[in-house]
Amino acid sequence: MDSLISEKMAEDLTLPDFVACGEYMEMLKMIAIFFNSGWSRSDIHFDVSETIFAQVTGGRQWLLTTPTDGKYLYSDEFPYHSGTSPVNWEAIDLVKYPDVSKIAIYNATLDVGDVIYVPEGWWHQAKVTGGIPNIAIAVFIDFLHCLKNAPPSNDSVFIDNCIKLREDKPREMKCNMPLNGMTVKEVYDNYSHLKPQAMKFTIPEFRKDIFEYQPLKSGYSMPTLGLGLGGMSPEEANRSIRHAMRHGYRFFDTDSEDETEATLGYIMGDNPYCKREDVFVIAKVHPKNLGRNATKSSVERSMKRLNTDYIDLILIKAPSCDKEMIDCKAAENPGTWQESWQALEDMSKAGSIRSLGVSNFNILQMEELLTMTTVPVSALQARFDLMKRNTKLREFCNKNGIRFIAHSLLGFKWAKSSSKTNPILHSQMVGFAARFYRTGPASVLIRYALEKNITVVPKSSNRLHIVLNKNSLIMNLRESKDALDALDNFPHIP
Repeated sequence: MDSLISEKMAEDLTLPDFVACGEYMEMLKMIAIFFNSGWSRSDIHFDVSETIFAQVTGGRQWLLTTPTDGKYLYSDEFPYHSGTSPVNWEAIDLVKYPDVSKIAIYNATLDVGDVIYVPEGWWHQAKVTGGIPNIAIAVFIDFLHCLKNAPPSNDSVFIDNCIKLREDKPREMKCNMPLNGMTVKEVYDNYSHLKPQAMKFTIPEFRKDIFEYQPLKSGYSMPTLGLGLGGMSPEEANRSIRHAMRHGYRFFDTDSEDETEATLGYIMGDNPYCKREDVFVIAKVHPKNLGRNATKSSVERSMKRLNTDYIDLILIKAPSCDKEMIDCKAAENPGTWQESWQALEDMSKAGSIRSLGVSNFNILQMEELLTMTTVPVSALQARFDLMKRNTKLREFCNKNGIRFIAHSLLGFKWAKSSSKTNPILHSQMVGFAARFYRTGPASVLIRYALEKNITVVPKSSNRLHIVLNKNSLIMNLRESKDALDALDNFPHIP
């Protein structure tokens, strides 16, 4: 586990004399504590800041290689996090990764009291070698500002640009503001102007109450971040829902055409994290169930499977059957979305549904809907990603007080075959932003949508990704104008 230091820890932590200088503090990115109760190792990766790593208890083995040799680590084949290699140094597959044999590896072992300096761009893996607990302190310094000064690129070119920046830097720095002997707490109390934005004495990412809510026209409120469940197997959904609830998620987007409703319904009735009234559930009416009677039956079936007497938000999934989007046979679609809406209004007035909405409607259909409603339209779910932003539709929703919910946010719609990579998740611009914020590309995309006043429910059955997605709630994209501009200027259809 690694974490920013707490305020109490800052009272006990004194900076080493060789960095106890105001000029260094102005470049300080972060001070972190590493805490481990067993034997573990990191992936092979490089950091976008210089690292001074001090071993407090236990030990660590470090394997390092130069930025130049890092091009042999196949990092551009690792899609989940920029600056990370898929190679396992403990069991190298030279058939799959033959160029690894060209790398010069440096081995260093840290014992209690030892300090290692790792320049920016050096690839490394750290392995815990004993001590329970195993504790270390890391100081991250932005000396080169590669993220700001190097253009978006793949990892190899990015590191080459960092090397060039290093050659232009002076070899010495004069310290005009010595801070020797001061604790970190004293430094920041007395020199608040030195405190970088990344340094926080509280750690909100571990709180469950960071989830934000937005009011709906129905009078109820909906979280801005949830978990999409559609298409998961019962086993995947069970693991994902319980893990998400444990980490504070209270918002789930289900699909009536799989078993996610039943899985969520069972868990809402039997879990240690929350009660039914704490959870916001989206259910959907499939276009094959359009028509007054079919829609009523569909909602009643969803309520039964969800083990609840009300649903927070019902969406008409699409206005009609569509081979491109929601495929179903014409014979399965005897009714119209207008009839379905009337049925939903009746159920809403009876108390079975709290909020009503639609999905995959265009502006003309939305305008028609608004002329016939007696119950307000609370939400529209439609496609939004970096390449297709639905700007006019979002503006329409904002103008009419309708909450816009994104689907297909991470760009998988653009990768229609297994041979085609995701042009958004794997793009250099998104990778550039992910490097800066020390997170994965998906977290950057989620935060970008939240900044656009969009509710998001990304699907994930990966436990790490579920937590990283949550941490997007506290990410500040405005820390880097360059990273934000890269996202804004991503080639797209308005």
